[in-house]
Amino acid sequence: MKLEGEVSIKRVKQVYGDLKDELKGSNEVIIDMSGVVSIDASIAQVLLSATIKAKELGKELRLENIPAALNKTLALAGLVANTVQGGHE
Repeated sequence: MKLEGEVSIKRVKQVYGDLKDELKGSNEVIIDMSGVVSIDASIAQVLLSATIKAKELGKELRLENIPAALNKTLALAGLVANTVQGGHE
């Protein structure tokens, strides 16, 4: 799954639905963040909730290729190093 551009509350329903579908269909969900310019708190919360749900289901959800500018936002949301990999500038 790939997220791109400004990912905000305007896209929260879409992102939530996509994550839900991905978790239903796979034991491992990788979200490529390389094209993300910014995220807001609503999307960070959806990503955190999906990570928790994946663990409850015995599945794995990982964020990869995270732009350095997003690290602080994701850290504040509680998305920790074991689910966040491959940050870049």
